[in-house]
Amino acid sequence: MLSMRTLILSFAAFIVILSTSAQANVSVDFQTEGLSYAEFLAAVTQEGPLSFNLDTDVFVDGKKVGDIPESGPVALSLQPGAHIISGAIGRVVGGSELLAVEAGQSYTLTIELSGEGLSGILQHELLANSEQSPVISGTATELRLDFAAPDDDLYSLRQGFQIYAARIDLDLQFGGPSTQLSKRLDFTGYFELDSNGRIFAPNPGVVIAALMNLGAGPYELTVNATETGQGLPLESSITIRISKYTLGGDILRLPSSPTFPLGGISVVVASTRGGVGKTVTTAPDGSFSFGTLPEDTYKVSVETAFSAEILAVEGFVSLTESTRLVLTPLSIAQAVVGEQGFVIVSGF
Repeated sequence: MLSMRTLILSFAAFIVILSTSAQANVSVDFQTEGLSYAEFLAAVTQEGPLSFNLDTDVFVDGKKVGDIPESGPVALSLQPGAHIISGAIGRVVGGSELLAVEAGQSYTLTIELSGEGLSGILQHELLANSEQSPVISGTATELRLDFAAPDDDLYSLRQGFQIYAARIDLDLQFGGPSTQLSKRLDFTGYFELDSNGRIFAPNPGVVIAALMNLGAGPYELTVNATETGQGLPLESSITIRISKYTLGGDILRLPSSPTFPLGGISVVVASTRGGVGKTVTTAPDGSFSFGTLPEDTYKVSVETAFSAEILAVEGFVSLTESTRLVLTPLSIAQAVVGEQGFVIVSGF
């Protein structure tokens, strides 16, 4: 007799057959180790009824098109072209395959359903304020979370969603996994659904304050949506940085270069961990501002040409409060011998 663990990890066989002239006819069948869905359900409930529903779903290109029957196939029709065909049984097993079909042709496809395969169905790109790597202002008046659909649209959600937050440390330089630095907290109560099924925070300031109470960011928000307008369960995470401190400064002339133009110079700031990068141009008086940035360590650099010389300066600043810099670009020869041209002045 198969154990429930074996069934959960190995539910298999998703058979697709296509035929008609303008479209391809599709027949979908499910089995695992010779068991139909009815036999699978009987096996997992032999010790008593489940405390949750095992919903069964068939998806084409991320949209629900039917349910897995207890036995027998599901009849579908597909337009010619490439389609992602998926199946899922609750949040237990699932799987997907890419199939290219031609009009009037028949195809047979077997998809193995497993716990690992299910994660491929659930994972969809999560956006915050329509961005993949958002930097949210500490005074933001809007905070929205959306799952991106395959057709560049957004998924419409229903009431069944959960949101969790944790402070993390990213290994951006070496591409490793993030390290969770705080306990994962339930943030669901800070969010609601609007009339279009999109998640938003009625009071973004409260959410931002709650995140900052975890300590210096970045932060990871994880969203699980069990009910969507397309019938597809979704889950994903996104890293959010909160900009709290202002960073700016001034470029000064050296006494030896009284005609050095101060305006129109590019000043670059970049997180030493690769998370945030930005370029601004100086005003005619040499002033510049990056606005507010997340707490982090940044490299600030300037390079410009003047009177047949390349003038440059760079340095590092740990942004733990609003900070103003005074930059004096030096010739490459001066920079090589170690003359200092970078001054940090804390507090605006």
